[in-house]
Amino acid sequence: MTGSMSSLATLLLRFEVVVEGLTALFLLALPGIACAALFGGSEAIGDLATRFVGVALLSLVCGCWLGRQHRGGRPALAAFLVYNLLSAILFLVVGLAGQHVGFLLWPAAGAHALVTLLLAGVLLRPSPT
Repeated sequence: MTGSMSSLATLLLRFEVVVEGLTALFLLALPGIACAALFGGSEAIGDLATRFVGVALLSLVCGCWLGRQHRGGRPALAAFLVYNLLSAILFLVVGLAGQHVGFLLWPAAGAHALVTLLLAGVLLRPSPT
C-alpha cells in the first residue's frame, strides 16, 4: 500500500479486497448455495442474478485494489463504504420483510454494518498530508 494510509485503513482495505473477492468467487461458482444461505431459497433466475452480483463485486474489488494508492486509498475505501452501507440496508430491509431469510442473512447484515462503521471512522479522519 502507500505510506500515507493509516494502518487501520490499510488493514480495512486488505480485508475488504480479500473477503469481498472470496465472496464474489463464491457467488460466481455456487450461486444456488449462496442464494439459499442468504435468502432461504434459489431459483434459476436467482442463480443468474447472483452470478451478475458476483461479477459486479469482483469488478469493485479489482478496481479498488488497482486504485489503492491513488489519493492515499481514500477513493477505494469510499467505494467499499458505499457498497457496505447499501448492502447492510438491503439485507436489513429483506430481513425485516421476513419473506426471504436464509441463515446467513442476519450475520451478513451485521458484518456489512460493522465494516460500514469502521470505514466511515477511517474516512472521517483528516487525510494525512
